[in-house]
Amino acid sequence: MRDPVVKLLFTLRGVSELLELDEAGVLAKYEVPADRYAEFAILRGDPSDGLPGVRGVGAKTARDLVLGYPSIDAMLDAAEAGQMTIKPGVRAKLIASRDYLNAMRRIVPVNATAPLSIWAGERDEAALRHLGDELGVKGPVQRLLAALAASDTG
Repeated sequence: MRDPVVKLLFTLRGVSELLELDEAGVLAKYEVPADRYAEFAILRGDPSDGLPGVRGVGAKTARDLVLGYPSIDAMLDAAEAGQMTIKPGVRAKLIASRDYLNAMRRIVPVNATAPLSIWAGERDEAALRHLGDELGVKGPVQRLLAALAASDTG
């Protein structure tokens, strides 16, 4: 699926400086297609989003896996069948991380089909921050607030 209007905002310095990436920008920066970035982040990990990643899998290995297999399911199937062309240690780490990978594939991707209603009332930033703390998603809440402030929507 391609959406030339959607932009990703990455924080560079706390939440005071944002990098805006479109599909081409994600590909240039991470060397993975934008529609596979979530799998890349799940594998590599992303501390700002609370994703631990697969232990021992860094950006290069995550990129190679994303580019080499059509899905995390395909990676796991190949790892368990011993058909992977990667190091045995990485294969073992993927197998050992199956529960993590299954959970994150349900949690991380954006739900593009969820019903959406636009709130016309005032934003309660303190309540949002509290909810972010309570749910353990403080970083994404800070980035959302920074994005809203940057776009002057209120």
